[in-house]
Amino acid sequence: YNKATYSTDLCNQLLNIYAPSGSVIYDPFIGTGTTAVSCKELGYTYLGSELSENQCRWAEDRLEKCQ
Repeated sequence: YNKATYSTDLCNQLLNIYAPSGSVIYDPFIGTGTTAVSCKELGYTYLGSELSENQCRWAEDRLEKCQ
């Protein structure tokens, strides 16, 4: 759905550099959920919003599969 994507690995690296432990991360354009997946992997609390219903469903499905 989204042409402007980036890797979870990149997001993990950026969160490790810039987000102190215990941070709440807000992604105003959640898209395919990459930032949320990264937050889930690293143990951060996250919030996201998206205008596209299709992208919300895509991100929710992706997050359900993530451990």
